[in-house]
Amino acid sequence: MVEGSQKLGACLHTCASPEHPHGRVFTSSEYDRQAVRKAQKDARERSRLVTEKVGYPEKDTRYVACEDS
Repeated sequence: MVEGSQKLGACLHTCASPEHPHGRVFTSSEYDRQAVRKAQKDARERSRLVTEKVGYPEKDTRYVACEDS
């Protein structure tokens, strides 16, 4: 892959605006390339986990703060 081209899976575009109705692609100076690469690597590693580690556990033991109405 040519250096400077977008990596697969990167969402590096802006929201729609009057000047750019479909958004515009960020230039490489407008984002942290190393942070994008690290996030993509982390996502790929998580996608290789066993299915039991995906989603919420059946018996979730995390604390939940309830508000009294």
